[in-house]
Amino acid sequence: MFLSTKQLLTQTFDFCKTHPKTLLTYTGIMTIPIILQILLSLLPLFIPPFLYSIIIIIPSFLVSIFITTALTKRIADLRKGTPTSLSSELKTSFHLFLPVLLTSLLGGLLILLGFFVFIIPGIIFTVWFAFILYAVILDNKTTIEALKHSKSLVSGRWWQVFSKIIAILSLVIVVAYVLEWVIKTFYFSVIFPLTTHISLALLTITLPFILFSAFTTVIITVYMVIFYTHLSKSLTKT
Repeated sequence: MFLSTKQLLTQTFDFCKTHPKTLLTYTGIMTIPIILQILLSLLPLFIPPFLYSIIIIIPSFLVSIFITTALTKRIADLRKGTPTSLSSELKTSFHLFLPVLLTSLLGGLLILLGFFVFIIPGIIFTVWFAFILYAVILDNKTTIEALKHSKSLVSGRWWQVFSKIIAILSLVIVVAYVLEWVIKTFYFSVIFPLTTHISLALLTITLPFILFSAFTTVIITVYMVIFYTHLSKSLTKT
């Protein structure tokens, strides 16, 4: 039986309610690459623009890969009832760092090439390769095996997979817009008239978005791990 979007969302939120410590711990950890990117963006502007972008993007991307690997392992272990710890997850992340990085880069390159050809191939490739990292982390697939496995999970049900990925992303976007409206309204009506320090004012409006970005990254990862596990089991049965 193919899980409905409602069932996927229900299982995602049930997991988060059952494991609030994981949710909060990794939300905090996920702020690291975001804060790192902000700090690096404050570097002196005498660096050439191209190099400047690389210096900002690459470190935060590498840290994100490392943390996402550990988080994915934690989610899968908790769902299976396997004892886990942050130290063991970080060791796994360290061990899988290069395979996950290579798979992420190759998958990203293929998707980018798809968008260069035309937007539709890019979208098709994005859905085909949506599960490549989970295949490496959870099933010890090689890069090429992960690409093939992810495509096989989507084959014959592309629209169903696409709609479920769009569902979680749309939910996040809607909540983000509501949050932005609430924060800006509160900021300009309450904080801005009272504060005389620009840096404090900027921190007040920036911090909620950093936490929200980290929080939603964790939620989406939970959703995608559950979805990947379900697709893998259904493929095995067939």
